[in-house]
Amino acid sequence: MRKKVMIVVDSDPRQGPRAAEALRVAAGLAAWMTNEITLCLMGPAAMLLHGNGDLIGDEDIRMAWSVLREARAAVFVDAVPPANGPAPGTVRQITPPAFARLAAQADYLLRF
Repeated sequence: MRKKVMIVVDSDPRQGPRAAEALRVAAGLAAWMTNEITLCLMGPAAMLLHGNGDLIGDEDIRMAWSVLREARAAVFVDAVPPANGPAPGTVRQITPPAFARLAAQADYLLRF
């Protein structure tokens, strides 16, 4: 049975490597295809969707999106999602009640 792993990222990818590390961890967990990954980008972490080259860890970010796309990870943001970017599939906006439901359903929750 696949474990549900929710990764919440709210760190600013312009200020340090923490957000890029969160994507790298998500990609590592997704690569084995034994986990169902849900990625929630909150606040400034939504900038990870743009991949415009000015973020700390930009190369790791691009590689992680590739793995997450292949694993069909669910990606949510707490703001209006951008029309384009490197994120896998469809990026959906999440409300606080929906976030709480997803968190309650997760077997594991990691916060970066």
